[in-house]
Amino acid sequence: MPTKPRHRASAQYAILQPSAHPRRILVIAVGVVALVTVIGFVLRGHPVDAGLSAWLNEAHVGAIGAIGSAVYAAFSPIPAIIETTVIAALIWAYTRQLRVALGFGLIIAITWIPSGILKEIIGRPRPDPVILPHPFDPVQVDPSFPSGHTVYATALVVALLFLAGRTRWRVPALVGGTALILVVGVSLSIDAVHYPTDVLASIAWGLAVAPAARLLVIVVFPRLPWWRAHGGRGQSR
Repeated sequence: MPTKPRHRASAQYAILQPSAHPRRILVIAVGVVALVTVIGFVLRGHPVDAGLSAWLNEAHVGAIGAIGSAVYAAFSPIPAIIETTVIAALIWAYTRQLRVALGFGLIIAITWIPSGILKEIIGRPRPDPVILPHPFDPVQVDPSFPSGHTVYATALVVALLFLAGRTRWRVPALVGGTALILVVGVSLSIDAVHYPTDVLASIAWGLAVAPAARLLVIVVFPRLPWWRAHGGRGQSR
């Protein structure tokens, strides 16, 4: 019986293998979520970086402004869902393992969705358009903290890193992913649709919660009959 190509087995093992330090991952995730929540409530009444936000918004002109607006549109909820679905479909086609593609999408969803719930609970207003040199059009009226765009971008990168594992794709994923997070964070700050502190907190959230989301996937989902029926044991053979 022919064996699977090594690159496909590696992809499966990398994203679904058991974690070596599950308790540490959970403790870090809980701690970061608690810290981000406290910081969010503090910043809601004390926008300490309002001046910095207005200063960064001065760069929202010409090509930089156009890029910032394009980034904001590209990582909005509906495009983000489409992007994740397309990437997951490509992963499925490449690995021929549906559970690998689902694991990828679930890591992103479990990281991203709770941040939107927290945003509504905290209710930090967006940067005040009155003090901005180039206010974003249309004005965003939903809460600002944390940034869903940045959480999504960070979760996407972390999920890709888990997928890459220790293969030759890890370094390109790390370099390209870091660049992507920086581009998204800087663009949102220059757009002034988010405060810089929104962006920083969102990156911390994504880096801490995504590994815990993966832990949930590899612990809970293998118990489901469908997952077991498709060979979802988190180990390559």
